[in-house]
Amino acid sequence: MDQDARDFITRMLTEVLFSDDREHPLELTAARYFSPGYRQVTDGAELDYDGFLAHARHLRGLREQGATASIEVLDAVRRGRALAGRHIVSAAKPDGTAAEIEVYLFATLDADGRLLRVNEATRVLTGTSADAELARAR
Repeated sequence: MDQDARDFITRMLTEVLFSDDREHPLELTAARYFSPGYRQVTDGAELDYDGFLAHARHLRGLREQGATASIEVLDAVRRGRALAGRHIVSAAKPDGTAAEIEVYLFATLDADGRLLRVNEATRVLTGTSADAELARAR
């Protein structure tokens, strides 16, 4: 495993998706990790930069309602401007239920090392079929 790639994925997802605005203001934090021309396809659903920010706001809002989430990067590699990884997102929802979602991530970085394009495939390891929507929720 490429430790730098693992650290990048962990830091990026934690700061952008699982933090609050006091710790990591969303727009400033996202600008550090994501190119303005960012595009993401997750399980066939496409987002642009603004759509991704809406997704991040939604997930951050769940945190404000009492949900918690963490990430464990299992595999990661970076070669030039290509980045790939596999990680598990573990979430505890306010109603006391939990979910684990496995994510396969394939990305292209821009010249500044920010995410330009991401393709993801996800699968629910534990939880309900509704939990699959967390990866695409806005």
